[in-house]
Amino acid sequence: MTPVCTFSSSAGKKLMVEAATLDDHLLHEILSRLPAKALGRFMLTSKKWKTLISDPYLKTIQAQRSTQNVLGILSTTAYSLGRRLTYFPLEHNAGEVPDTSLGLPGPQAETISLKCACNGLLLIQVFPPIRDLLCNPTTKYSRQIPDLEICYNDTKFGLAFDPTISTANFKVVATERVCQEAHGGCYKFYVYSSEANTWRLSNATISCTRKHLLRSAGSVFFNGALHWLREREDILAFNVEQEVAYSLALPDELRPISIACYISIWLGVVDGHMSVVKFKRGDILVWVLEDYGSRRWELKHCIETQGSGYYLNSVPIFYDGEKCVLVTWGSSKEEYGLAVYRINGGQWDEIRSLTCSGFDRCFVPYISHMLG
Repeated sequence: MTPVCTFSSSAGKKLMVEAATLDDHLLHEILSRLPAKALGRFMLTSKKWKTLISDPYLKTIQAQRSTQNVLGILSTTAYSLGRRLTYFPLEHNAGEVPDTSLGLPGPQAETISLKCACNGLLLIQVFPPIRDLLCNPTTKYSRQIPDLEICYNDTKFGLAFDPTISTANFKVVATERVCQEAHGGCYKFYVYSSEANTWRLSNATISCTRKHLLRSAGSVFFNGALHWLREREDILAFNVEQEVAYSLALPDELRPISIACYISIWLGVVDGHMSVVKFKRGDILVWVLEDYGSRRWELKHCIETQGSGYYLNSVPIFYDGEKCVLVTWGSSKEEYGLAVYRINGGQWDEIRSLTCSGFDRCFVPYISHMLG
């Protein structure tokens, strides 16, 4: 965990005097290792610090480091409004906690629904009135996204944001499933660009069966494309720049990947590879897409957790190679909770009980940075 820096007035002045003797490049390297909220406080101390911390180069390298450090899990119910954003820290002494109201005024903080996330930015819906916002829970930055005039019943969203390419630009993609009785239908894609600040319909389409995109699976941005899991047990992908749609098969051993339309595996990026994690009979199974071009999956890890019977009923929601976070439930399926398995120590830790079904919730990692 990164410690939160606090200084007395005299110590702070001494630090600024000593920092004045360092060149800007070295200062950027030092500052990029500090928590985002600490950087926000430093910006208020002098014009020198404000200029340094506002530099796009610092924001870029700080964001790159932050994407490797997930501090906790953010969650709301997957499809209903009227719920607050909830934060679950992954460490008992986690220092930096996001403002779950996201800086929204008054009762609006009670009506947040999480649509998707990417590299520390969230796409949420708030009510009343209903509107979509892109926001950073660390800085409380928010930006309203124009309305998209399509039916949202079977629409999934994806957020494409890569701080290594640009710290200011992002795209949002919405999938619309158009039904055709004879053939099952096709997916259409709508693309929002932060530069143009408008939605437009892409020329890309891909056929589909009657199977839907999974409710609470979210989207994964990797290799220039957004990825969504489907009930037919494959991955729907859309390359954001080239605007090409395609599908990726999943290993047969992962089936079934859904429980009553809800996700039972985790899809994400670990160590530069797209990965799928499944919890089966007390083991954490990690499949890795070794070669994205040839669509070649390999079973990379089979981790024996030696968990109690309670944790045998679990679905993974996050994995980074060091820990696996899971939604757990008992034999009655009435009590749900979050637990983390720490791989190096072979230890289970209970994070928190859930007030509603874990399958009704959307979970995304919390990453802290100064962008926005």
